[in-house]
Amino acid sequence: MSLYSYKVFNTVVREGSFARAARALDLTPSAISHTIAKLEDEFGFRLFVRGKKEVTLTDSGRQVEGYISEIIASSGMLEKRVDQINGARVGEVNFGVIDSVAVSWLPRILENYREEFPDIEVNVREDGYNNIINAILSHELDLAIVSHSSIRNLGTPLQFIPLHEDKIVCVVPDKFRPKNRDHITVEELAKMRLIFQPNGDEVDIEEYFEGQGVSVDVRNTAITNTSLTSMVRCGLGAGILAQLSLSCCDLTGLSVYPIVPFGARTLGIISRDKRFLTAAASGLAGCITDLIN
Repeated sequence: MSLYSYKVFNTVVREGSFARAARALDLTPSAISHTIAKLEDEFGFRLFVRGKKEVTLTDSGRQVEGYISEIIASSGMLEKRVDQINGARVGEVNFGVIDSVAVSWLPRILENYREEFPDIEVNVREDGYNNIINAILSHELDLAIVSHSSIRNLGTPLQFIPLHEDKIVCVVPDKFRPKNRDHITVEELAKMRLIFQPNGDEVDIEEYFEGQGVSVDVRNTAITNTSLTSMVRCGLGAGILAQLSLSCCDLTGLSVYPIVPFGARTLGIISRDKRFLTAAASGLAGCITDLIN
């Protein structure tokens, strides 16, 4: 039984099919099938129920899944500890970012980091809060930038390094005029149709309105910042999002107002136990902190 076989098994579980696992690992479907078949022979029982397009774990497969994940995680932590001891300046870092960070900060982060660590490869994953946090917990990512709100109620504690207070703002068509020229109140928003972003990114906005004791009407959702501003332009509602999310959006025909009382999301770096960060990952965290703070 090899770590390679366990990683193939874990990828098949995550992807739900041999074909998707093959693409994720840059292997052929037959190589995936052969590896799983060999692992099943070694274990002495079937791990997957094979359908035409999808595969699902057998009861026996579910019983060993957790142990296999722990072995992979332990192996990763061992490699990171060895790197720490050696003070390695080679290798790779797996880094997660949300859309607004990818657009606004990522180019400068990578440029500065590569100057100091030219031989370290940075693998970047852009996703929503929930997927990024799960990837940190499963050791798929070393570091990520998310909001503090998104991890506040986790059962598993994560390290959090605050970076930036990102104000929550309202985007409306140019023709809209709030009661006050320079801002819009939460009471006004309570009477309007609003647009949020799903997939976990709305947690900061929901927390803000809950804190104000206000119930709002959200009938439309947008996956990206660009689609949100487009929906606002079409008159489907007022967009509520963090200011950093607007940095590369086309605001033609739109106006942006701060919301009173003021609210913000706290963006920061998350990771598992600092003891298991490689020198490369610790260097990236330091680079980000120096650049943003």
